[in-house]
Amino acid sequence: MTTERWTDEMLDRLVGSINTLADVSERNTEGINRLSSIAELHQQALDMHQQNFNAVLGEIREIQGEVRGLQTENRRILDQLLNRNGEGDS
Repeated sequence: MTTERWTDEMLDRLVGSINTLADVSERNTEGINRLSSIAELHQQALDMHQQNFNAVLGEIREIQGEVRGLQTENRRILDQLLNRNGEGDS
């Protein structure tokens, strides 16, 4: 088995390849960091939207309760009016 000797040209190409890989790795790391920051901002926005949605949902439930109360009051008033008219007809 023979061992190939490294020439200066081969070593230069190897160093160039390693430098290229280091540059690519650094750019990838920067890209990942940017994506991580963007993901964090999106998560914060999502959390804020969820809080707003929950607040609106609470307001809707409150309004529904008020509407039900008004419906009950309207029925009571209608019953009184119908009973009053019924008493006057007899």
